[in-house]
Amino acid sequence: NSRTDFEGVKLHPGARLDQIEAWVNLFKGRGPISGRVAIHFENRTFIGSFQIPAASGNGGVDAAARQNSPHWTRLDLGRIISQTPNQ
Repeated sequence: NSRTDFEGVKLHPGARLDQIEAWVNLFKGRGPISGRVAIHFENRTFIGSFQIPAASGNGGVDAAARQNSPHWTRLDLGRIISQTPNQ
């Protein structure tokens, strides 16, 4: 499929990335999926990637147990911004 979906999240100025958890859910559709995340931080852009192994979306119903679910993946923001930024 050639569709591209995206979501933007804007944090308050002064937010500390080491205190933020970011997760991605295969909410609807067929998987497995892979994607990219762009983090704009301190006037630079950092690119990371993620994979979700689930075969289909689950509507986010297992959010309370997402760390054990194939429908969710945690974005490691610290690792992403420790890489060389894209220009």
